[in-house]
Amino acid sequence: IDIIKIKGFKLNDIKFWSLMHIQLFQHNYEKIYTSLQIPTLYIIGEKDKYVNPTTEVSRLQKIKNPLITIKVMMGLDHYLTQISQSSEIYNIDTSATKTIMNWIEKI
Repeated sequence: IDIIKIKGFKLNDIKFWSLMHIQLFQHNYEKIYTSLQIPTLYIIGEKDKYVNPTTEVSRLQKIKNPLITIKVMMGLDHYLTQISQSSEIYNIDTSATKTIMNWIEKI
């Protein structure tokens, strides 16, 4: 948990924990994002309850890698749907689908 605090996360920012999730925080993703050499789409729902969209977007913007496109989907959750915990969580909202398809067509 110390690594999570060192990286600037607040424990309340993340709503669930497992060993796998904690291990994910032990990686230096900033180094990875800085050195990315391929176009990358970072897409997150504005109502994500598992990952803080404001914090994560701010982190990525500070990296200033021109190959990273950041899209915040208004009104959508972690699963890019409008209703969390729905049985339809794998059917992402059409606005997210269009955003992804438009991004792919541009690269």
